[in-house]
Order: sequence, then C-alpha cells, then structure tokens
Amino acid sequence: MNIDNLQIQLLAKRNAEGTWTGCLSSSAVSTAVACCALQLADTSPHLVEKMRGFLQRTQLADASWGDSPESPSNPTATLLARLALGLEKPADPAAFVAKVRAMYGRDLTFSAPISALCAAMGAIPWSFVPRLPYQLALLPRRIFHILRLPVVSYAIPALIAVGLATRRKSRGREKYLVLLDAMQPRDGGYLSAAPLTGFVASCLIAAGHRDTLVVARAINFLEMSVREDGGVPIDSNLEIWLTSLAIKALGHDAFTPAERETLISWYLQHQRKETHPFNGASTGGWAWTTLEGGVPDADDTAAALIALHILGAPYSPEIENALRWLMSLQNSDGGIATFCRGWGHLPFDRSTPDISAHAYHAFTLWLKQAASIHQGFGYQLLRTCENIDIFLAKSQAPDGSWTPLWFGDQDSPTLEAPVYGTAVVLEHHTWEVGLKSFASRRAIEYLLAAQNPDGGWGGAPGTPSKNLITARVVSALSRCEAASQAIARAIPLLAGAPPHPEPIGLYFAKLWYSEKLYPAIFTLDALRSAKVDRDA
Repeated sequence: MNIDNLQIQLLAKRNAEGTWTGCLSSSAVSTAVACCALQLADTSPHLVEKMRGFLQRTQLADASWGDSPESPSNPTATLLARLALGLEKPADPAAFVAKVRAMYGRDLTFSAPISALCAAMGAIPWSFVPRLPYQLALLPRRIFHILRLPVVSYAIPALIAVGLATRRKSRGREKYLVLLDAMQPRDGGYLSAAPLTGFVASCLIAAGHRDTLVVARAINFLEMSVREDGGVPIDSNLEIWLTSLAIKALGHDAFTPAERETLISWYLQHQRKETHPFNGASTGGWAWTTLEGGVPDADDTAAALIALHILGAPYSPEIENALRWLMSLQNSDGGIATFCRGWGHLPFDRSTPDISAHAYHAFTLWLKQAASIHQGFGYQLLRTCENIDIFLAKSQAPDGSWTPLWFGDQDSPTLEAPVYGTAVVLEHHTWEVGLKSFASRRAIEYLLAAQNPDGGWGGAPGTPSKNLITARVVSALSRCEAASQAIARAIPLLAGAPPHPEPIGLYFAKLWYSEKLYPAIFTLDALRSAKVDRDA
C-alpha cells in the first residue's frame, strides 16, 4: 500500500469536525467489570445478557480470556470474565487474593478494586480485601507526594470507593461522597473509562450507597458504553491523541488553509481552561479525549503542541500556557511524569523516557518563538530540555535501550517493549540533539541488532514482528544514513496488506487494547519518513 492510498484512506476516516475519533477494541476486562456493576445495581438485565454473550463468544479455546479479542490469555481478564458469568467461587480465598496481588506488586491501583469487586459479587469475604487509606484523599493534593499512597494519582475515586466498602461502619461518609461527586463528570464516567467507573459503582453499591447520584450517573455511563455486540471498550475514545498522531503522519500540506485554521481552533477549544476537578490539574494541558472525563496529561499535551506546530499555529498565550503546564510535570530527576509531578514511586506517577522525549520534541519546536518573545521563558525551556537530556542519559539501559511506559508487547517475556521505547526516544529526542551523540549511537545499534529476519521488529529482541512497532522504528531510523538497508528490508512489510489489529497498549496496570486507526497512522508516518529520507 503506497503513501497516496494511505493518506486518502486516513483523511476519509475524519469525523464531521475534521478530526479522528477512532474505535478502540472491546475489552473483556471492561465488559466484565461493567457487567458486574450492572448486576449489583440490579438494572438493565438485557444489557447484562448482551455483555455475557460477548464474553461467552470471546472465550479462548483453553476456557480463558484475553484483554481484547486479539489478545492471548490474561489472568485478570479471565478472572473478571468468570466473575461476570457467575462461574464457581475460588476454593481458597487467601490464595486467590495473593495471586491477584502478585500480578501488580506493591501498586494496589488494580488489585484492590479487583479484590473488592470479587467481594461485592460474593466470591470472597470482605476481610480479604486490602484496606486502603481512603481518608487521605481529603488532604490537599500538593502533599500527596509525601504520603506515598499505594495507588496512582488517577485512581483516587477507586481509593475512596474501596475504602468505603471495606469500612462500612465508619463515620463521616458524606464528605467522601461529596468528593466523589465533585470528581465525577456529568456523564458519570470517571476518566471516561468503564473499568474505573465500574469499580467505583460496584464498591459504592456494596457500601450501601446504591441510591446516590454518583452511582446513578456511573451506571448510566456504563449502560451507554455497551456496544451492539455486548462489548465495552476500556475508554470512550482517544480523539485528541489520534488527531495529533494523524496530523503528524499526514503533514502540513495534507490540509487546506481553511482545514488548518479549523483544526487549530479545535485544539484551543479543547485545551484545559480551568483547574480539573478530578485531579486538580492546572490549566493549559490536553487530555486524550474531548470528553469531560479526560484528564490533561504530558503525552497528549506534547502531541497537541507538535500538531499545532505542524499546522502552522502562531505562538500565542495558549501555546505558552501549554508549554508551562508541560514544564510543571518535570520531576527532580529531570524526567517528565504522566499526570502530575512528584508522586514518583509508582509507574504512572514517575518519570518515563518515552513521555520525556515526547515533551522534549514539543519544547524544542517552540523554543525559538518563545525565546524571541520572552527571553526569560526561553531560558527556562532550555534548562528544562537540558534536564531531560540528563534524565534520558541516566535512564538508558546498558544495551542502549529505553523501556516505555504506555506501550508494550504481549509476546515479550516481560510484556515490555524496549524496542518501541527506544524508537520513540530516538525519534523525538534527536529532533535537535542529532544522531551523533553517544546515547543516539547506542540506541541505533540496539535497534539495528533487534531487527528480525523478516525485516520487522517486535517489542523486544527476538519477539515476532509487529506492524505498529516496525513502523515506529522506521520513523525513528529514517534520519540515520547507516540504517538505510534496515529500512529497505522493513518497507515491504509495511507496504503490504493492511495488518490486523495489534494490541499494543500497556494501559494503566497491564490492560491491553487495540485501536483501528493505529495501523494507518503509524504506517503512513513511517512510509513518509522513509520516503523523505530516501529522496533527500
């Protein structure tokens, strides 16, 4: 498939606003959690049956389930699907809970709500559910980094709900319900995501709060999330993220002047203009979705800033505010965190190489314009980039790789995708640094050595080739003259028939998904990058 055909296909997938909504795969985890919540609410029996039908149809040959229909067996998906279908209870609750805890280690973000859901469904006694310090949720967020909570920043609603369910006789419960109400979007979906919303609703029902507005809104969101086939995706959509990636893949000239102006206005319309009630995020960032449940984060803000630069947006107070917001997420180690600065000890609140490099790219694109208007701010941006340099140098593995946070490979023994992470860092960080630095040379050598005989790359050396990962590597290596032969070997794989959906997301705590637009976006970006390099 050539560049022109891919470009035509991608442009044809725009919605009425001229952006890309996409379609996330249905998820056994999301479907099962939503199904349990609706059963506990004793509502919509027809939807419960539809969701059970989806789970029955997507069961694998070994009687297990994967996260998405394209995924291999997964313990969490299997556990939750069996729970939703009302299959037999665990014979040894203590061993059962220990197994769940072992999946996620010290991070209780997923293991505590899963255990609580099992208790709410009558599968295990409540005494086996971890006791979470939900009272701390009432404290000012600026001191959360001191508290070292056992859940990550986005999971505060689950922290509260599980706490209320495990301590049903505690006093002063109304103030926690008020906090949950304030954090809940009007459509009821915490983070616009079914798993978190389902966990919160289930625990509140178990805690005796079924008749509250918070539960009513959450149940309504879950009901609206059920697709015609009975499946439920892990998130409502990734519209801002997909649009940013599509603009980068298509390039400036794919849009008319009027389309560029419309897209610029669209981004500024959906930029956060007030403190977010969910996690207290300040103004200036972008979430992954335009829906109210989306929370500003570093990756989507960096992607939006890059897209706006490609579209030719003028430097403005809105751009500066976004740059300042992104800078505010820099940790003391120089890296950039996902949602908030300072928590640091759990995966989704600590610095990560892929997001740090992505932010670096955004900073360097706007640096000259920022410095020409505000010299002092330009110096701050430069210092931020220098600190990212230090973080990336320290976080590079001895073999030259970087391990990403947000994407993984289900075929990798560790489920991690250092090939993908290295490609992301190499592409974004070398935008200004160049390919001759010691870190870049090591990264290039790592990627070249990891190429498979078929010309593609998997998430880790020796794993089967994936179209999406191959595309990211080609995009990263396209400026490297020494990689021309490796790219030439990969092009036939990318230019072949459209690939089947590939679960690539290591979303939150080992939650996998695929997105229908990823193959077209990533492949077009790679082919355009390689073509530009060959024609130069």
